[in-house]
Amino acid sequence: MKKIKKMLLILLSIVLVIELTLPANTSEAKNKNITIEEYIQKLVVATKIKVDNTVENPYLSAAIAEGLVKDGEYKNYSVNIKREDAALLTNRADEILHGKTYNEDLYHQVKNKKRIKDLNKLSASKRDAVIKVFEKGIIVGDYDGIFTHDRTFRGKDNLNSSEASTILVRLKNKKKRRKISPDGQVIRTTNLPKNYKNYEYILASFPNSFYEMKMDWQLGSYFNDNGRKRKPVEYKDYVRPVNIKKKKFITGANDDKYNMEDILNAYLDQWVNKVKTNLETRLNVDYRTVGTKWINKLRGTYYIFDFGDSDDAFQNKRRTDDIKEYVKVMKKNKVIIKSSIVSVEPSTLYDAGGYFIRACIRFKVVSAKNMSNKANLIFGDNYIKNLKKGKWKTMYVDIGIGTQNGSSLGEDYAVYEDDIMTR
Repeated sequence: MKKIKKMLLILLSIVLVIELTLPANTSEAKNKNITIEEYIQKLVVATKIKVDNTVENPYLSAAIAEGLVKDGEYKNYSVNIKREDAALLTNRADEILHGKTYNEDLYHQVKNKKRIKDLNKLSASKRDAVIKVFEKGIIVGDYDGIFTHDRTFRGKDNLNSSEASTILVRLKNKKKRRKISPDGQVIRTTNLPKNYKNYEYILASFPNSFYEMKMDWQLGSYFNDNGRKRKPVEYKDYVRPVNIKKKKFITGANDDKYNMEDILNAYLDQWVNKVKTNLETRLNVDYRTVGTKWINKLRGTYYIFDFGDSDDAFQNKRRTDDIKEYVKVMKKNKVIIKSSIVSVEPSTLYDAGGYFIRACIRFKVVSAKNMSNKANLIFGDNYIKNLKKGKWKTMYVDIGIGTQNGSSLGEDYAVYEDDIMTR
């Protein structure tokens, strides 16, 4: 029996020695930092640049000769490579493999809409390459939280082996790259919502529940001329987000038709900003500080009659009076509301007898004497179930946009229906 125990101890010791001497196959090994020299060698192999093994530093020499690296660009090639330097060299490698063309429209969307949250923290000389590898779907940075429209690049951080492997796969095979939306957001193509076909694309940072909530046209009933119930018909009763660019934008006394995509290119961002400002203003209000500035800011998010006749003046005054009346009531009720998320997604725009855009909101009522839905806690038409003081509430809302200007081309569209209601 003693001999058996002794043999088992010897075998256990041998196993431990083998495990300690084998190459590490753990997440630690995968996340090992790599040097500039090591990354250049990987890129040379990936781009199939010819290497002369008879010269000193053959891979570096080949990289410099091909323009992958500029002579003297780095003083020390044995230091760990930063993510922004990896972006710079990867973009050059991509140009060697696939040419210097890139999507200029998408480049400007990423840049102008600040899809890379920390772009200004990167070296100025490397930002161009960072944007290019982002819009090409090669290096897209890190997820920046649910319902966000931007990502963090972390350009000053070291690149690790696992990240390098992913980049090289995407560099060589365009089919493996991340998909980017026309407005510069990262798309996901797996684990899609049940109704994903209703949308042009599904964003990586938005959950399925955001997309699966029913749209306005799915909530009502439709009837034939004889009064019999019927199914709604697309392009007659509604238009899904996936088809919104295909419909005609109709306006004017003669129902003139315009290309919807042209209208959206010109004004969709403006509409989104109006909705975002509207929700942020309504969901961030404090009875102790609310005043003219808050009133004017909120009023500016709603459509305005600007033709100057008496009816227009009456409609404008009515909206302004409604806001002022709300302020009067909420002050008596000592209302304080704060929001942590107001995220409006333009790709959700649809038509249901009017245009609607979906948003996610997260807010809480910090203070209020009366918490009932009739207490006018939030300005506008609202009915919210299970709203409790001090508890965060997350909701999806479809906000209507439009105007009373019958000849508008979308330039004056603003919030038209402001319902915040539990569905």
